This record gives sequence, structure tokens and C-alpha cells, in this order.
Amino acid sequence: MPSQGPLYPTTAVEDNSFGANTWSGTTETNVTADDGTYALGNGPGAPTVYIKATGFGFTIPPNSTILGISVEVEKREAAADQNSVDGSVRLYRNNALVGTDKADTVTEWPLVDTIFTYGSSTDLWGTSWTPGDINASDFGVAFSGQSTAGGSFILVDFIRVTVTYSTQAGDLGLIF
Repeated sequence: MPSQGPLYPTTAVEDNSFGANTWSGTTETNVTADDGTYALGNGPGAPTVYIKATGFGFTIPPNSTILGISVEVEKREAAADQNSVDGSVRLYRNNALVGTDKADTVTEWPLVDTIFTYGSSTDLWGTSWTPGDINASDFGVAFSGQSTAGGSFILVDFIRVTVTYSTQAGDLGLIF
């Protein structure tokens, strides 16, 4: 099956519809590239507000069927014994949160940069999708983390998305 991605967002902002702790300064914009520059989530206690990552630039052919969405987040905690976990991991469609929350609120984040995957090539996150939904500039990822102990930052280097889809024979542009 064809796929597009992984693609990085062009925009990342805070969305305070979830969580309480903010991201330090405007560091949430640092999730747009795999470059070792981090979004710094303040803690401890309550989850962070969402990082709303959008503008992925997908160009899924219009007659395609979306089969799955995979989100990768490279993250770590800043110090041992912070007990950092996910707060919430969701998707945006038409600027609204949709589908299943994929957060792992049990597994502690490591002390080294590690890529965690949410969803898969066959996971639609509990909702249906059209190519127009995915190609839209407001399609995106909502990500929140939480340090439940200690007082240090949680760190997110990047968020990226891969979409798997199937196409009709007419979409291939074949001329016979």
C-alpha cells in the first residue's frame, strides 16, 4: 500500500483545551524538525496543554481510501525519577479534536531521546478519514506530556506523521 510521510508539521502552537502546564516560552514550535531542539514542557503535576502540530502538507490522491495514520514523537524526560508519561495524544480534523486518545499514561519516558509510535498503517484512530481531511492545513496532532514527580522539564524533539492509503486504478494516471 502506498504511504506518504513521515512529514513534519509547519506550525506548532499551544492549545489549552487540555492540561494546565504550559510549554516554556514558544518552544512548542521546536517540534517541526528532527534537530535536537526541544519543546520544553513545564511541570510537575498536571499535564501540559496540547502542542497543536498542523500543516503537514499531505497530498493524498482524492479518490484514495485512508487505511491508517501513524504518529511518531521523539521525547524524553530531563532528569531521572520524574515519572514522565503521556498526557494525551489525539488528532485534529477541521480544527477539532477527533478519534481515540492514544496516550500511554503508564510507561515512563526514558532519559534519552526515543521515538514513540502512536497508531499504525492500519489504525484510523477510531474515526473515518477522507483524503481531503488529511490534506487540509488544519489536519494535525495534539500532544501533551506530564511529569508526575520532580520539577524538571519534559522534552519533545519532533512530531511527524505517516499516512497509509489505497488508490483506485484511475488514480495512477495510467493511459492504455
